[in-house]
Amino acid sequence: AKYTPYREIIRNAGEFEYFAKTPLNIYRDSQGRKIIGYYGAIAEWFDIELIRQLSERFADCLLLLVGADTVDAKSKLSAQKNIIFTGEVAYKDLTHYLYAFDVCLLPFKVIPLILATNPVKIYEYLGAGKPVVAVDVPEIKQFGELVRVGRDHLHCIEQVGSVLSEPINDANIAARNASAEQPTWHPRARDLARAVSRFHPPKVTLSVVT
Repeated sequence: AKYTPYREIIRNAGEFEYFAKTPLNIYRDSQGRKIIGYYGAIAEWFDIELIRQLSERFADCLLLLVGADTVDAKSKLSAQKNIIFTGEVAYKDLTHYLYAFDVCLLPFKVIPLILATNPVKIYEYLGAGKPVVAVDVPEIKQFGELVRVGRDHLHCIEQVGSVLSEPINDANIAARNASAEQPTWHPRARDLARAVSRFHPPKVTLSVVT
């Protein structure tokens, strides 16, 4: 904003048609536990300590973590017996796991990178109608009451507990699902095209002295 009046925010989106469709085959926990789930990169911004605390607080639940682990989180959490790491899975298999989640997590460290992030997986979680608990970052505010926000570890744990204790509500599922129907990639592309069409850079004279 300091350098140009030509600026536009084009946020992320989700592939609604894929995530809103219940898969034929859904993951099942062999012990029948409720599932607190996450899928995505398990990288330097992933809050391992939050996962540890969730595992201890909800010892009767399964924490299912789907994604490539590049920070050795599996080893660091090896003492927690109710955590399963699947490793990286194919995109076509994401809903196989997502539709098993009773709570979807955004368990990130609140660092500068994450403060500037508009997480794609929130659109995807909501597209499946799933309840979401996320850390407190600016881009989550646009979702309002559709996403529960935890200010710190303790508050995140409380929010997860609230979701787990509530009965399944079809109206809430429908509201979450509907919220993800419009922010898909096609309207985002149209927004970008409109922004580019309004951009008329100033003419300059370039002199090269040789």
